[in-house]
Amino acid sequence: MKRTPIAIVAAVFVTVLGFYLLASVILPGSEDSQLPSDIDSDKADADVESIPQSEAAVLLRERRLRELECAPMEAHLQRLMDNSQGCDVDSDCVIISLGCPFGCSGAYSKTATAEIIEEEKSYQSQCQSCVHMCPGPSPVFERRAVCRNNICRVINSPAFRTQQSPSS
Repeated sequence: MKRTPIAIVAAVFVTVLGFYLLASVILPGSEDSQLPSDIDSDKADADVESIPQSEAAVLLRERRLRELECAPMEAHLQRLMDNSQGCDVDSDCVIISLGCPFGCSGAYSKTATAEIIEEEKSYQSQCQSCVHMCPGPSPVFERRAVCRNNICRVINSPAFRTQQSPSS
């Protein structure tokens, strides 16, 4: 990549300017770095609290609090789902429709279905963090729960079978 002299000069200027601004904030003796020593911290806190928060700031704060509370719930549900996929035969598995962020659906052991659904509903009522649209039924494929290598899986199989014409 070829650099022009103007680009190099501009880069040096921006770097020097950045160091100057940084030094004026950090180094003592600079007028910009001097803070008043007579600040009443209680009054400053009260002044900050009296500033009306924007709706965006309130929503962001609520989202962060929800994330802190919901992260353990999400991890617990994900572990439950990961540990509920064991099977011996296809009839041990069932497809469960899930909400965001767990995907649209998954195949799980029939014995764990009620617990997964209950935990997922609890999570969604308290922590729904995103919205997505799951595709509707496909006219071409049928989704089925099957047991493969002792793990429940969802597979897509043709929704219709073509009939072979009898040989003449």
